[in-house]
Amino acid sequence: EPYIYHEFDEDFVGSPITVLVTGFLRSEAAFSSFGERSGRDEASQVAL
Repeated sequence: EPYIYHEFDEDFVGSPITVLVTGFLRSEAAFSSFGERSGRDEASQVAL
């Protein structure tokens, strides 16, 4: 799930791009269900 932090002059939606992974924001984590993952995401948003 790449995040692109940059302002572009043109919209590139629908265009082919190449993604080079140079780092990550958080480690991988195992979840028993989508609901568990969703709940953790909501808790993180509240914390921010």
